[in-house]
Amino acid sequence: MNKKLMFKGYLKLLVLSVLERGPQHAYGIIKELEKSSGFKPSPGALYPILKKLLKEGLIEAEHRGGEPSSTRIYKLTNKGREFLELRKPELDEALRVARSWKKFQEIKGYRLFHVVDELLDSIEGLDEEKLSELKKLIAEFEINVLKIIEG
Repeated sequence: MNKKLMFKGYLKLLVLSVLERGPQHAYGIIKELEKSSGFKPSPGALYPILKKLLKEGLIEAEHRGGEPSSTRIYKLTNKGREFLELRKPELDEALRVARSWKKFQEIKGYRLFHVVDELLDSIEGLDEEKLSELKKLIAEFEINVLKIIEG
C-alpha cells in the first residue's frame, strides 16, 4: 500500500494529535509527524489540511514575528479537543498505524515497495521459467515472514 494513501485518511487526526501536545508552526508539525511516524507530509499535503482545520474551528492560528518573516503558530481549540475525544478509537488506530509504519521503515521495509514496483514494471517481459522462479521465491518469503511473526 502506498504510504501517502495510507496516511491520507489519518493525517487530519495526526495533525490534531500533534497540536494536542502544544502549539506548533507548520514545519514543526511536519517534523513531529516524521519523528513519531516516519511519515513526512509535504507542505503541499499539510497546508490544505491546516486550512480545513481552521475553517472547521478545530484549530486557530496566530501570527508571530514581524512581516515579512511572520510565522503562523497553530493551536488546538476546545472544539478540536472535543473532536479528538469523540474520535479516540480512530485516533488510537491512526497512532498505531503510524508507529507500525515507523518500525517498518526502521527495518527497511520500504524496500519491498521498490521491489514490487520493479516487478510490476518488468513482469510482462519475463518468461515462464523466471515467473515460476519468482512464484517460488514469493511463497518462500511469505512462509519465512509468517514464521517470524507467529514465533
